[in-house]
Amino acid sequence: MFGTLFVVKHETPKFLIIKKKYDLCKDALKDIYDPSEDPEEILEHLKKSSNKATDKVPIKDIFLSPLYRKGTLVLFLLVNFHEFTGYAYIILYSKQIFKQLGSESLTPRQANYLIGVVNFVATVASAFIVKRFGRRALLIPGHVLMGLINIVIALATKYNEPIVSVLFIMAFLVAY
Repeated sequence: MFGTLFVVKHETPKFLIIKKKYDLCKDALKDIYDPSEDPEEILEHLKKSSNKATDKVPIKDIFLSPLYRKGTLVLFLLVNFHEFTGYAYIILYSKQIFKQLGSESLTPRQANYLIGVVNFVATVASAFIVKRFGRRALLIPGHVLMGLINIVIALATKYNEPIVSVLFIMAFLVAY
């Protein structure tokens, strides 16, 4: 509901700065930020950051220019690591996975509900964890942890341990 009210009420401050509607931007900033914050100061910071030269870089330069090559490579690797974690597979095929595991104490539907709850709780918790430690500090340890958890899931599945598989699938979702 909050998101809907925000979208209906204003354009984003960055959009208003691009359109040079600074008074509307100040009003939006007053609504978004704490009253103790100075909207004028925030507006000046946003103006400086939105005038960066990287806003309009040609695609050719993203791949060929030494200035952007490292960032492009890191982004490419992150996207590929993300795809190879198996998260999408678990979310999309969770019912079939749990059906094949054959757990007697947990039906595939119950496991699906459990995945939804764990995913929601982990997503909410991640906002606080990322704010405290930062994205960079969590990136590599998170991917290493997900890799180790995937190995445990594979071994538990091979040795027909459905409860261990379910627990580590939940752990994987939390680590993700």
